[in-house]
Amino acid sequence: MGRTYRNNIEGSFKSSRFRRNLNRLISAPGDSDEDIVTKQIWFFLAIASIAYPAIEMAILASQGIYDIWYLRLGIAVSILALVIYFLITRKHLEALGFLLCFDLILMTGIIQFLKGGLLHLMGIVFIGLGASVLSLIFVSAKKAHFLFGLFLILMVGGTFLQPYMAAGDLTYDLSYKVMYISKFLVGSMALYFGSLYFYWQF
Repeated sequence: MGRTYRNNIEGSFKSSRFRRNLNRLISAPGDSDEDIVTKQIWFFLAIASIAYPAIEMAILASQGIYDIWYLRLGIAVSILALVIYFLITRKHLEALGFLLCFDLILMTGIIQFLKGGLLHLMGIVFIGLGASVLSLIFVSAKKAHFLFGLFLILMVGGTFLQPYMAAGDLTYDLSYKVMYISKFLVGSMALYFGSLYFYWQF
């Protein structure tokens, strides 16, 4: 069933004119179907990773908020550089995949610290978590484990080291933080290692 599903996915990526043109743009001589699909995933993830901070930058600029505007700009420029390098070489996908996921995890870690820790991060945490899971597609298991470990360290460490987090609010005392972070760790590890098990089936 899994192999049939994968074959259907690979076939669908070749069927439309858009995808055929995309394949010519990103593929290199000798690429297998799996290589091309992996490059497509990386390319779409990279474009989305540029579009997201670009939209946020426009919103922040319209509100006159520039404290994290430059952070978004730095992330967008760094990922754009990766895309340009990829389109020129169409090679070194493992290194580019590692750098892209590392950028997204680092961005998530910095933003969560600036916003007051994990309890105040809301949906942005899923950017780093998603990058950790998607790294399984691009890099070796050892490097993916490193990225996931880095994500957890940044999230948990940033929360406990955040000196301005909910000052004076008894709702966020140490026991509450421990309970919240424990649930975060369980959920994150379940998603990551569940994805790892699923990936190993192929």
